[in-house]
Amino acid sequence: MKIFILESLKQTDPKTGKQVFDYLKSKSIDAEFYNFYSKQELLNILDIIKLRSASESFQPFVHFDCHGNNDGIGAISRDGISELITWKSIRDEFRAMYMSSKRRSIICMSSCEGFNAIKLVAQCEPCPYDHVCGSFE
Repeated sequence: MKIFILESLKQTDPKTGKQVFDYLKSKSIDAEFYNFYSKQELLNILDIIKLRSASESFQPFVHFDCHGNNDGIGAISRDGISELITWKSIRDEFRAMYMSSKRRSIICMSSCEGFNAIKLVAQCEPCPYDHVCGSFE
């Protein structure tokens, strides 16, 4: 298993994803940290995780630290503008990650309404994750 911390927060928000990453590194736990500022940057990061999980044969643990709601998560640009990334728009990325590596991701949502990540499951399609955790509020 390898842990990936993906963070997209406002300038004024505490950088809690970075804090989690720093703690994991202090305990010699294998983790990587990425900031994303747009949907495209997030898709690029998920593609990197997909390629690496397939070639290096590990189960990805993807921890999101961002704002969220019932419809998806927010990417905060460097200018502070929020872009909605719908659950549906990243569903295929997680499914592709599973199909290429044969290992389902563990998804941890440190965001409002993060448990809505269950919407990554589409009817009649393979479930893209083993576990998901997040809040209902």
